[in-house]
Amino acid sequence: MSNNTTFGSEGNITVPEQESNVPCGPPPGWTGPPPPGVYANAANSLMKIIPPIIILVGTFGNTLTVIVLFRQMRKLSSTAMFLLALAFSDNLFLFNAPLRRWIIAVWNEDIRHRSEIGCKFSVYLTYTSSQFSSWTLVAVTVERLVSVVWPHRVRLDCTPRISCIFITVIFLIVFGLNTHIFYGFGQSSLPVYIGQGFCEPIYEGYRTFWTKTYAWIDFTVVYAVPFGILAVANSVIVYYLRKTNAERERMSDRSNTTETKMVTIMLVLLSIVFFLCLTPVSIYFIYLPYWAEDNFQWLCINVYEYIRLSEITHFVFVITNLLGYVNASFNFVLYIISGSKYRSEIKALLLCRPSAKAGVFGGSSSSSQRRTIYSSVSTVRAYRGKSQTDVGMEGDGDQKGECECPPLGSANHI
Repeated sequence: MSNNTTFGSEGNITVPEQESNVPCGPPPGWTGPPPPGVYANAANSLMKIIPPIIILVGTFGNTLTVIVLFRQMRKLSSTAMFLLALAFSDNLFLFNAPLRRWIIAVWNEDIRHRSEIGCKFSVYLTYTSSQFSSWTLVAVTVERLVSVVWPHRVRLDCTPRISCIFITVIFLIVFGLNTHIFYGFGQSSLPVYIGQGFCEPIYEGYRTFWTKTYAWIDFTVVYAVPFGILAVANSVIVYYLRKTNAERERMSDRSNTTETKMVTIMLVLLSIVFFLCLTPVSIYFIYLPYWAEDNFQWLCINVYEYIRLSEITHFVFVITNLLGYVNASFNFVLYIISGSKYRSEIKALLLCRPSAKAGVFGGSSSSSQRRTIYSSVSTVRAYRGKSQTDVGMEGDGDQKGECECPPLGSANHI
């Protein structure tokens, strides 16, 4: 990006005055920017209307999830622990990014401009909460992968205690990764911001790092790597569930498969929403510095074209960011759609009834999963016993009751 570009760290655009630190300025007779165009008006209207809806719906849904899970604190499964952390993280994000953008659209007031420390914390919490949510979703999906592919490991590896350890590790890594924001952000006097760098990179070297390097780091941490893991993990989960269900149907065993199926469907839906909501905004911030360079070339040729292109850039910024905000507010809708226990627990909460005995997303220590495993093992034993009897009846007397089957603990026992 050119040192004279007027794009801020979020794509905010201003028209420079005729100063020595810019290659050119407004044309002769310039009296100020023209009235906002169609794209500018549309972007402003969307930012006034959509964010409060997203904030209200998301805060209500995430808070409802927290209350439902707290009512079952003694019965929380490892999956529920991850989803509880996800609800807190999503609420933290909603009260940073979309709330700030809405205040700017309605009152033309940026809370990051109130103080330098407020600027630093606002930027810091926005990036850390979004990254933490992404990796919490990865963790709960990997936990489900372990429970499906290696069900005999559930009692050891998929417990609330283990999930708390993983949540803590994710928290420390993500929040530590972004501490550089406290060093590099504040009230900037760099010429590139032409006196309007109230919450921008302070140093030229850090500005280059932020716009060119950290944009890729954030893209990798918040989207690229999590999406790759989610895609692979969900594909394996779906494959193993189909394979297991087919074998259970062949053995006439349908016990305790509904809960596993519902939780899996919910996680797959969460991953799909993650992809649909975060793909556009992730690509936008990667492409923004190069888009800004192309737009800036018009400043010295036709300032009105520069303003029009800048309004289009900001309109795309608004659309992609609104989609990203939806990702933090839509989870509880997926819980309602895919979870009968979640719906029943909400009904019990509204009617002031006690919480159900079974956990919303599986019982503590994955007891329901253990029952499924034990039931499957018993069914396999019975099935093999029948097979052994059939072989003995068809073969010699010396071979009666003998069958060369793999041991029950082998990888093929389900």
